[in-house]
Amino acid sequence: MREEEKRLKEEVKRILKQAEATDAEEDTRYGRDRAGDELPAELARRETRLKRIQEAKRALEERAKEESQEQGQAGGEGHAQAKMQYNFTDPESRIMPGADGFVQAYNAQIAVEPDSN
Repeated sequence: MREEEKRLKEEVKRILKQAEATDAEEDTRYGRDRAGDELPAELARRETRLKRIQEAKRALEERAKEESQEQGQAGGEGHAQAKMQYNFTDPESRIMPGADGFVQAYNAQIAVEPDSN
């Protein structure tokens, strides 16, 4: 057992030295703050974009459902149509016809109480 214990201790030391050397080599290659297994920037950008598109699709489905309920359709099971659009930077705005063609805008509506003093 003594010989086995000594052999295992030597093996552990050797493996730890090898791991430290590999770690030092990876630090010089990738930098101390990176492990080297991070996603490439292009893939990370695409994954982020894919998540945003999926969120937009859910928002469009929800909007279609709300619109169908407002119109009194049975069950409120509206589905987003292919022509529906979503603005990633300002989801509250819509594409509307304007003097110079179509513009990203708001449909502002106002109501006034006639008898308010």
